[in-house]
Amino acid sequence: MQISLRTFLALLCFSGFGLASLSAFQKAPKTFTIRGRTMAVSPHCGGDELSPEEMAKSNTPHPVGNMTICIKRGQANSSKSPVYKKVTSDAKGFFEVQLPEGTYCLVRESKTQKLLVPGKDWDAECLREEYKKCDLTLTVKDARRDTIAFVQQNYCPWNTPCLTFKGDPPPSDEK
Repeated sequence: MQISLRTFLALLCFSGFGLASLSAFQKAPKTFTIRGRTMAVSPHCGGDELSPEEMAKSNTPHPVGNMTICIKRGQANSSKSPVYKKVTSDAKGFFEVQLPEGTYCLVRESKTQKLLVPGKDWDAECLREEYKKCDLTLTVKDARRDTIAFVQQNYCPWNTPCLTFKGDPPPSDEK
């Protein structure tokens, strides 16, 4: 007995072994728990002169709580690639997220919004290049991993990347 291809496909779809039920047999991708901490470096930008110990402390990453990190697949922050997952750190900066194997681009939430050039003192091309960079590139291969640090670099107003500063910089603390 011969049956047509159309009849065979119809029988396959209605038999419980159809294409929809085949997806139930596919293995879900294995995920790994990634633990991290959101941090920031905030340099001393003037005011009272700091001791060497205080200066070192100001250039050391410190925890930042309630920071949202957007996770994209791949190695670049593109406006065309959607956010795969979002995670927000707790009050002490700790976060945890489940990810399957792969390479991910982690960025601050502000880098997922439309890029706006703040004014004429900014280099638009430089801003576009900075926007494309991941704040952290993470490759997930297995569960053996220490806690990752997601560090946001803050800047003083006169040395912010892409700012075409006009005018005199603040006086130096050096003597």
